[in-house]
Amino acid sequence: MTIIDSGLTVRAAREEDFSRLTRFIHLYDTTVGDFSDFTEEDLREFSRMKGFEFATGSWLVENGAEIVAFGLAWSHGPGLVCSFGIVHPGHTGHGLGTICCDRAERRAEELLAPGGGVLRSFVDIKDEAGRALLTRRGYTVVRRQYTMVRGLPAQEVSPVPDGVTIRSAREDEGPLLHTLVEETFAGHWAHVPRTYEEFNAVSLQRADTDPGLWFIAEAHGEPVGLLIAAIDGSQGWVADLGVLDTWRRRGIGAALLTRAFEEFTKRGATEVGLGVDASNATGAVRLYESVGMSARKVYEVHDLPIPAQ
Repeated sequence: MTIIDSGLTVRAAREEDFSRLTRFIHLYDTTVGDFSDFTEEDLREFSRMKGFEFATGSWLVENGAEIVAFGLAWSHGPGLVCSFGIVHPGHTGHGLGTICCDRAERRAEELLAPGGGVLRSFVDIKDEAGRALLTRRGYTVVRRQYTMVRGLPAQEVSPVPDGVTIRSAREDEGPLLHTLVEETFAGHWAHVPRTYEEFNAVSLQRADTDPGLWFIAEAHGEPVGLLIAAIDGSQGWVADLGVLDTWRRRGIGAALLTRAFEEFTKRGATEVGLGVDASNATGAVRLYESVGMSARKVYEVHDLPIPAQ
């Protein structure tokens, strides 16, 4: 634990902090942008990531018993470290954002040494103070990411294309889902290949995962697409959706989404969301708009070069 001049303490997050941190992140999200899709399981997912430890990759700033800032930094493939840091909306203007940036940049230097690389930071576009701080520190905006949502139940239905079937995946088909994810996301911006063990630990072993929300699209008996979803209370979430390149733009993605929407509705969900690269070259944003989804939250992606040491 570090005590700084203002009496604030800075330390690594621990598992017993997760419930408090989830509430803090909800407070930030809903105050800055009036919407949050974050769950405690999202924090726990980091603890299962290969090579990540909260002891070295997180920082939690407290004012007495109150959390006033929090951040994470993690390796995301060769030459790239990703991070985010957030400040309590009622405690801005006191240097807490600078603490977050200092910690993230120091951790990036450690992870990227000796060759250097890029630190990539994500910030809500409505967080004007956070965006301005990153600009002052030399970060450059390289991308935007959307959280897109729509209400349920779905009134319209996207028909399944001729020759294609959408079926539920079996629990033992994790390796097939992994293969489809890697093949369908291979050309996507910032995609880093994962082993099956990594994919299984991060995606399929989440506490909120449910094989009843895993779907496979088959064309003439051959797998050509997938959808992996989860549900938390009234909120459905599409974690992965992909269609093989040669089968895109035939309505398969829309048919997979329709199937997921139907299942969400059966389980009592009233809203569904997903994350997408705003500049996705496969037309994903147009696909989601075609089934009634729209951007509810926008993140700016900022990059900072980390020199070789």
